Amino acid sequence: MTTDPQDAAAIVSPDDPPATTVEPNPAAPKKPWKVWLKRALILSVLVAVGWQFTKLYNDWSDQSESIWQRGVSWSWVGASTVAFMLGQIFFALHWRQILIGGKYHAPLFSTVRAYCVGTLGKYIPGKAFVLVLRTGLMPQSQGRRFEIGMAVTYETFAAMGGAGALGAVAFFLFPTPLPIYTLTALGIAVGLHIAMLPRAFEKLSKLVSVPFGQKGKVVSVAGWHPTALRWSPLLLLAWMGSGLSLWALTQALAMQPLNGSATDPMNVLFIVGTASFATAAGFLILFLPAGLGAREGLLAALLTFCFGESADILIVVLILRTVWTLGEVALAGIFYLMPGIGWAGAVAARRLAAGADN
Repeated sequence: MTTDPQDAAAIVSPDDPPATTVEPNPAAPKKPWKVWLKRALILSVLVAVGWQFTKLYNDWSDQSESIWQRGVSWSWVGASTVAFMLGQIFFALHWRQILIGGKYHAPLFSTVRAYCVGTLGKYIPGKAFVLVLRTGLMPQSQGRRFEIGMAVTYETFAAMGGAGALGAVAFFLFPTPLPIYTLTALGIAVGLHIAMLPRAFEKLSKLVSVPFGQKGKVVSVAGWHPTALRWSPLLLLAWMGSGLSLWALTQALAMQPLNGSATDPMNVLFIVGTASFATAAGFLILFLPAGLGAREGLLAALLTFCFGESADILIVVLILRTVWTLGEVALAGIFYLMPGIGWAGAVAARRLAAGADN
């Protein structure tokens, strides 16, 4: 008696050796171009961050003698780093609330991970890679990537508008009149808040939908706007983290303000407003990676009003840029390298969700 080979292949005992077992591959066909695109994206981020570190190394080489001669309290530098990193977490939490307001499932850990890793995209000129990274790292993003990307933009408007408002208040209350800086900061705050209004932002989403293959699609922000305002205290805490990071570095060099003490609330508020405003102004210059140059120039100019003409200001600005860069890279690395973190973890979560739906 003979057995048809096809029948034999169809009846396979589970005890048979693996070599004789034929199992279908249920996975969808791989798309090599997507794999290479992700690799190219990661490589681009690494190159951009590497270029930033190269520039920092060159700047430290130029200033090293004056820094070591001046003397720096490294405990204050450590406090500055911690304050900045905590501030970044509050930014991520604010973005999560916006996503939740838009009826998007935003797990706490995954959202913070996507935010912190995506921040490295700002080191690539144009800053569009921030949207790409954060959107790609969010689980279950298929079908809603455009909305998530617009949520990134919306959170950026809210954060930078908040920075402008904080700067305007700080400059207005500072004893030395600073009308130009005050009006500029106020203009950033008002302009970005107008852009956040539902009607204005929905028109913006319709305009930018064309390059993303979503021609004419309007992203409703009816839930985003009240959510962003209701959770604005998170933005205040975030900018306080950045501002206190700068303040801690002035303490690292034992700098004394022209008026009052280093702990005078007015001086602390001015430093916090300076850090916030300079960051927002630098970020809004899209072609500069991470606002490089513009932010540092504004910081140096504004700190002069508080501390006078001092060579220490240049040292503070250099250390601040180093601390913030290291803080961002550290946060991205910690969250990306944790178990289940990274592109693989995000893809696995999406496939799991797709399987559950089926």
